[in-house]
Amino acid sequence: MASVFKKRGAATVITVVVMIAATLAGVHFSVGRQSAKIEQQFYDGVYLKKEGYTQTSIDSQLHQRVNAATGLYSLALNYLNESDAAPLRDAYLALADAETIPEKSAANASLTRAADDVWARLQNAGMNERDADGASGYVYTMDAAQQVIDSSAYNEAVTEYMTKTMGAFPVSLIRHIAFCNYPAYF
Repeated sequence: MASVFKKRGAATVITVVVMIAATLAGVHFSVGRQSAKIEQQFYDGVYLKKEGYTQTSIDSQLHQRVNAATGLYSLALNYLNESDAAPLRDAYLALADAETIPEKSAANASLTRAADDVWARLQNAGMNERDADGASGYVYTMDAAQQVIDSSAYNEAVTEYMTKTMGAFPVSLIRHIAFCNYPAYF
């Protein structure tokens, strides 16, 4: 076995294999760190250099939506059958339990549909003025949080990263064999 390492051809092959492995590992870890930084902006907010401030994070707005949906659900139980309000409860619980960004995105869309349905039912349920104001406040909070989410630059940051980093040489050529992680879109 030791004689294999003394041959120039074998040494060249071993050197090339080590260089390729080191390059793949370097790309994997470097790109992984950069992807994690981009995804962290989902939780911390996106810093806008041009404007000089950090946007409110999407994650914090999702928490606002869950809290408002919880209030709307509790209020809805005073006027609707539990079966009519249950989809809202299921949706806000799914969003609260979602772990990945794509799961949070899907759960948020479900929450919007469920809240819209409950709100439409409540408007025809003969609420007293105080409860109507409360329900309207919960819906307003949910809508305002969604507007902040919709105006977030997070998906733009992911797109820029995918274009500039994942599309650049050598990453564009070896990202699949280096098992590079990608930041998730919301």
